[in-house]
Amino acid sequence: MSWVSQSPSVGLSRAQRVLPDQPQAPSISSVEQMPPVACRVESDLLGDRDVPAEAYCGIHTLRARENFRITGIAILTYPDFVNALAAVKQAAATANRELGLLPGDKAAAILRACEDVRSGQLHDQFVVDVIQGGAGTSASMNANEVIASRGLEHLGHGRGDHAFVHPLDDVNMGQSTNDVYPTAVKVGRTQPQDAVPMTLGRELMASAVMIGEDERRLAEAAVSSKRGTWAAPPSARGPTPRPATASWPAGTSTR
Repeated sequence: MSWVSQSPSVGLSRAQRVLPDQPQAPSISSVEQMPPVACRVESDLLGDRDVPAEAYCGIHTLRARENFRITGIAILTYPDFVNALAAVKQAAATANRELGLLPGDKAAAILRACEDVRSGQLHDQFVVDVIQGGAGTSASMNANEVIASRGLEHLGHGRGDHAFVHPLDDVNMGQSTNDVYPTAVKVGRTQPQDAVPMTLGRELMASAVMIGEDERRLAEAAVSSKRGTWAAPPSARGPTPRPATASWPAGTSTR
């Protein structure tokens, strides 16, 4: 089941419509108007939501589609990136299994699901916008949910039955979006082409530039701090002391 229409023109910029060899990007904004379908109920910290029973993605993907309608282009437009996300999840599952953190049956199901995605299956389930808030959290969660649902099927359970394979606790175990997303971007960019040369010297030069920028900001902050008195708010200074000139009743300690 696809959550997006396959119209080649809706959601594309004028340049994408007229230039040849441009990928035809499905539009998130043109969700098909379908008759009522069977749903399953999924929950997160914000509450419960109905998710189409046939969908491999879940509640986090649903909320991301509602909150981040920015470009109208789904990440499925870039299959190499989708495959790279699955590769990162596959590597993490392998490491977690070897560390004894992920039971063998769950790991096998997750690894098999990742292979399914990397072979081109289920790409129509990667439907979050290419531009998101949260440094790529929505894309990572989209992958977690699809892989979890596929893994559940391999174990003989229904999609969304997260008691057996959970998108966060199992598929996303020990991961941060700040690592997953940029790694997938780099893998997805270089996978279909010759690796872009990157020498150690260039990496060190980039680090030197960032350190230099930090030094400049510290110097600017030092100058700014000399222009005025920076006082901590009362709540940060602790209890207000009693005035030294106060007159206290006899026998009352001022300590």
